[in-house]
Amino acid sequence: MSGQARYIEKRRDGRFRLALRVPADLIQDVGSRVVRRSLHTADEVEALAKARAMVDEIRAGWDDLRIGRTDNATGRFDAARRISRRSGFPYKTLDEISVAPVSEQLARIETATPASAPALLGTVEETGPVLSGLVDEVAALKRVDLARKSEMQRHRWRLARDRAVRNLIGRIGDKQLTEITREDALEFFDWWGDRMLREGLSANSPNKDLEYLSAMINQVSDAKRLNIDAPFRGLRFKAGITRSPHPITADE
Repeated sequence: MSGQARYIEKRRDGRFRLALRVPADLIQDVGSRVVRRSLHTADEVEALAKARAMVDEIRAGWDDLRIGRTDNATGRFDAARRISRRSGFPYKTLDEISVAPVSEQLARIETATPASAPALLGTVEETGPVLSGLVDEVAALKRVDLARKSEMQRHRWRLARDRAVRNLIGRIGDKQLTEITREDALEFFDWWGDRMLREGLSANSPNKDLEYLSAMINQVSDAKRLNIDAPFRGLRFKAGITRSPHPITADE
């Protein structure tokens, strides 16, 4: 059997099954050292194809288990939703589960493992996305488009948007997207205006920040049904309003 077949093993009946070793840091969570699943085939080529897809899905689930331990509340909640979906259930809060049919409650309890129980039983606190995670949220939504770009194009795409988010956080803090107000957007707009006059900047960089922030917040709001009221709507500087900085004096 080839090196690529290290994730499959042949049973006595001639059919193949997945045999994937669990990372040491997750053995206690998963409850075993090896994950074994039937591949329902006696054909090695077919078994390998099925195993590769299954390995990718299992490893993604392991990544979510690790995220569930972090201090990032938004990351934990998003991971809980993915874990719940992989187990065959939509994520529901504990209150929602308490009024669900008894059959669903029992199915969740029977399916839950020590690692997946918080997700399946709705005990992970729900939280919305925050500014510091905005670019990651958008990158996930646009993953297909970004995959078609070159590494340099992806770098430039991210660099400009990270800068816009970093500038905004510097003015209003790392807020949840649903907490960003029109007043926050106007404060950011005024900050850029003052900086343009003080440093003799063109409208190019400020307008790019405003454009990227507006588009990203709208994209995440639509995708997650957040109903955010477009705080950056209509905010844009006209070209040619800057002035040259005053000459530097000897004292300065």
